[in-house]
Amino acid sequence: MIIPKKFTLAGIEVTVILDDQLMINEKMYGKSDYQRQEIRIDPTAAPKQTVEQAFIHELVHWVLYIQNRHDLRNDEDFVDAFAHLLYQSLKTIIPLTEANSGIKVEGPEEVQGA
Repeated sequence: MIIPKKFTLAGIEVTVILDDQLMINEKMYGKSDYQRQEIRIDPTAAPKQTVEQAFIHELVHWVLYIQNRHDLRNDEDFVDAFAHLLYQSLKTIIPLTEANSGIKVEGPEEVQGA
């Protein structure tokens, strides 16, 4: 899985910062900062799979923040369960290709140009 440098969510550009002091200073694998429009992830705090899941966890916080679902955004049990399920689905994807489906698959650049 690729953890992005940046992504856009509802028109807001969110920067992802790798912070190898986050676990030491704040006892967290990841942290969302809505005012600074960033996610901080500590890539040294755990195995790769845990770091990737931490990114998805923070992404779920951001999605709920954008939706003004602060009740769910602040419910760590909900966010964690949702993030684990999303992470598992993303990590176990079997790509759909024209060769195995007979369906024409378009990339983002092809869809935008349509």
